[in-house]
Amino acid sequence: MASQQLGHPALEFGLLEASDLKQVEVMKALIVDYLNSFPESWMVHGLVDYYLQSHSDRALSILTSLREPHHKHLFDKLHEYMKSGHKLESVILLGHVIRKQPSWLHKIIFSHPLFGSVLKCLKTDMDVLTVTNGLMLLSTMLPLVPAQIGQYLPHVFDIFCRMACLVSKKQGKAPAVYFLHLNAGLYTLFHLLYGMFPCSFLSHLRFFYGKEENAHIYNEIVLPMLERVRMHPSLITFSKEMEISKARWFRMDVHDILAECAKVSLDSIEGSTEVLPPTYKTSLQRGQFSSLNSENCISYE
Repeated sequence: MASQQLGHPALEFGLLEASDLKQVEVMKALIVDYLNSFPESWMVHGLVDYYLQSHSDRALSILTSLREPHHKHLFDKLHEYMKSGHKLESVILLGHVIRKQPSWLHKIIFSHPLFGSVLKCLKTDMDVLTVTNGLMLLSTMLPLVPAQIGQYLPHVFDIFCRMACLVSKKQGKAPAVYFLHLNAGLYTLFHLLYGMFPCSFLSHLRFFYGKEENAHIYNEIVLPMLERVRMHPSLITFSKEMEISKARWFRMDVHDILAECAKVSLDSIEGSTEVLPPTYKTSLQRGQFSSLNSENCISYE
């Protein structure tokens, strides 16, 4: 067995970067075989450490293909990084994993504190790169786990309002382009929340922006978004309780949910001249959320 040749934490993950492709494939096979044969956590933890130091695409391909029970080891390690202050790195790696739509994704919500840490980061962190990546991660998750996200919706709505405030006030020491990315991420989240949970979302917006001190943010950031969507039919036929019921989502796949969200949008893309400058709208029309660079922002292509 290949796994018998690989049993010590002194394993040199750097061999994944060898110029000899055959050697690379052998190394990857040894690692995957070990992961499939043994439930210990050290291999996953070591791969996470190695990836965050090297940004190795080959290590990333292994991490994004993990099977149970190693998802818990991945969650544990990322949660450890989050608690130690490495939030940006953790959020980016988790975003890569979520985009692969693993079958165990729903377990991040019910059986591990990592998702709670991500939400807390989005509600408190002032680093624009970190919250932008976190926002895109959250937007990716919503249509993947719609039946499980219901209990967290109040937190998600709070995050939306906080991000709108950050975009409006441009708080934090960051280049203007960073806030353009944050604004684009906020617009994506808006479309998903309005498309999936219109009754709950509008109720929260009505409550939050009904306060006089928030009116200027509503007029500057949120109102232009609302002007780019149709009236949602579920505002007539659904209630807040009905739209978060598991029965509603049982027969819907991700593409069904995204199609429903698109139906109520007046934009052919998730971007508008009222909210984004023409040059940035052009980049979105090409179907990309362009990363600031490959190491500090998720790229959605």
